Amino acid sequence: MAEKTLTDIPVALREMFDKGRAALNKGNYDYAITLFIDILRKEPGFVACRESLRKTQLEKNGQSKSLFRKVLGKASPLLAKAQMQVKSNPREALVTIEQVLNNDPYNASAQKILAEAAMALDFPQTEALAREIAFSENPTDRENALKLADSLLKVGRSEKGRRIMDALNHAFPDDPKLISAYNTWTAKRTLNESLSGGHVDSYRQMLQDEKETISLEQLARDVKDPATALKLVEDFKPQLEAEPDNQTVLQRIADLYEKAGHFEEAIAHYTRVNELRGGDDPSLLKMITRCKVAQLDQQSKDVPEDDPRYAEFQKQRFDIQIQDCEARVKSHPNDLALRFELGEIQFLAGRIGEAIKQFQRSQDHPAQRTTSLKYLGICFSRRKLFDMAASTFEKALAEKELFDEEKKELLYEYGVALDHMGKPEQSIEQFKKIYEKDIGFRDVEDRVEKYYAASEE
Repeated sequence: MAEKTLTDIPVALREMFDKGRAALNKGNYDYAITLFIDILRKEPGFVACRESLRKTQLEKNGQSKSLFRKVLGKASPLLAKAQMQVKSNPREALVTIEQVLNNDPYNASAQKILAEAAMALDFPQTEALAREIAFSENPTDRENALKLADSLLKVGRSEKGRRIMDALNHAFPDDPKLISAYNTWTAKRTLNESLSGGHVDSYRQMLQDEKETISLEQLARDVKDPATALKLVEDFKPQLEAEPDNQTVLQRIADLYEKAGHFEEAIAHYTRVNELRGGDDPSLLKMITRCKVAQLDQQSKDVPEDDPRYAEFQKQRFDIQIQDCEARVKSHPNDLALRFELGEIQFLAGRIGEAIKQFQRSQDHPAQRTTSLKYLGICFSRRKLFDMAASTFEKALAEKELFDEEKKELLYEYGVALDHMGKPEQSIEQFKKIYEKDIGFRDVEDRVEKYYAASEE
């Protein structure tokens, strides 16, 4: 079941909706509520009607939150009834909970039950509306705040969702569950934006010709040819002239310029979107850096590796990436995925001491723990701290069940560290484990066969 707009509703119900809005404008709240509830019984996914009903309930109650209404709402048996209906009949739960909200639209418990019913029916806008009211009543409810951020992401309002996640992250910096939720939410947001290029629904509403909108967006997502990308930029420009601060159009044009290899223009447009979002959007900062690196790669593509300029280009490349990542880590110090990203770049750039600090933090990230330990061990080996390296590799291997490329790397680096510690027997056991599975991994074949050859002498 999907949510509906006014054009999706039967004519008879549209007329009732118009009567309800007229009654609301005249202050005839009871009549307006009756009409809106009757409509929602038949079309529970009619978002504009639910928004109008909520506005009517709030105005009728005079924006007040008396203790009597709060106690009445919390004690109401209708809440328990609606809670049970969420699982068995979520559509009916919406009807039941509106009876509570007629007397107390601020009731956070009722709003959360409504949100759960809406989620069961796949009504994301209805869910977001309910959770926002619950959040305004009780901003310290972490569970609802996290769910609100998720629902805002679903309806294309990721910027507000980001502000909520940032506020939670700063209020509870040491909560591991919250850190994990923050990282998951950020990843989902990045994925959504990479797939859609922004808030597509709001952009579609901006254009009168929806067919043209779908066509342009589809082309913009699929385009690979630079000439086609530049042509689509021209197609989008009239929309940008009409609304110069439209973030979706700006980001779409930036993406097309990037695909066309016009990185200066892409950077300018991504930067503008970031400014409109407050100048601190991690995903956009990453896009800007990606363009800067691609621009540098474009300039250095014909420079041979033995040319002194090549090393300078590589240094500039790492400097750009590190500067960007450091800025994002500064804004989001508890984002362990960012810590890992920064450590990896610093490691590749040869900044071993700085990388160690980041990997020591990112090892607490469940998804990056093993890889962080691997990098930490390698960093210790680079500094000839072989006992510390071996201990770190042991920790990583204890948690690594799957025999994949990463496990082979861990076993190899562990073997090298043990060899440097003067423990050849323990060292060769690690190489033998790799030899049994993949004889062609690095120089494992040579190491194992030399060991047995020496044993026979």
